[in-house]
Amino acid sequence: MPWRCASLTTAISVSAKGENYGYVLGQYAFGLEEAGELRRAERVGNAAIDRNAGDAWAIHAVAHVLETESRQSEGIAFLKASRPAWSHAHALAIHNGWHLALYLIEEGRFEEVLADYDRYIAPRLAEDFLLDLVDASALLWRMELAGVDVGGRWAPLATQWLTHVDDHTLLFNDLHIALAVSRAGDHEAIDRLRDSLDEYARDGRGDNHDVTVGVGRRLIDGMLAFADDAYSRAVELILPVRYRVISIGGSHAQRDLVTQTLIAAAERSGQINLARALLAERLAVRPTEFTRLHYARVGGTASAQTPPSDIR
Repeated sequence: MPWRCASLTTAISVSAKGENYGYVLGQYAFGLEEAGELRRAERVGNAAIDRNAGDAWAIHAVAHVLETESRQSEGIAFLKASRPAWSHAHALAIHNGWHLALYLIEEGRFEEVLADYDRYIAPRLAEDFLLDLVDASALLWRMELAGVDVGGRWAPLATQWLTHVDDHTLLFNDLHIALAVSRAGDHEAIDRLRDSLDEYARDGRGDNHDVTVGVGRRLIDGMLAFADDAYSRAVELILPVRYRVISIGGSHAQRDLVTQTLIAAAERSGQINLARALLAERLAVRPTEFTRLHYARVGGTASAQTPPSDIR
């Protein structure tokens, strides 16, 4: 991805003696993590934190490493200990809290997640910072995938998102609009989103338009189908494009929502062989206890170590 290359190039070209070099290391660490260089990413991210304990981006990069490697307990301790630093970073205060929520969800600590949502995220929705809205949608959706009743939290989020329903600046945002309006049960808003996407597909242009037409609309319609309990339809829409999800933007951790939804749709539609295969694949790269239990629930064996090659 171009922005990752830019992160690496910048890190190489900036002098280590500069006062802002620590911030460059934080950016570099994130680029390394997304490129799969986890050991280097963690080392560089911690070096940035050593230079500046309040570098929320470096903290964010290390949090990504811990999430990718399923080191939930370490992640919880790390982000809780550093919260006094990152909680003051406007652009990343909610997002680093979202990373903390990912760890907590994997450990089944749902009450803590909802308490943090109500304390930190809900009061900031009206500020209309798009990354906060993305994080709110993804967090509530993941909680529901885990079987948690999130109550009436969807409605105010959907209302705020609807002010951007016609923006279409990034498919990644449109996908999260779909999550919110569908789970809020606002059928008029769902129709409005679909109509706006139809118009954009017909009259739009540019890279985001191409991603929307080629991949994004299937993902959005798949999520809408899932929210409407049409699980077979969700699988039909999402499965063929799951290897192209990277094109919508976001990080590995953020796009993992699509995989989690596909697994749930397969299981709920009775496609147990598919669910088992997807979970075996997931277990090989994210061996958490949460995933192990889910895999066992669909008849998987604890010996699964490598992902199957027959998923299409």
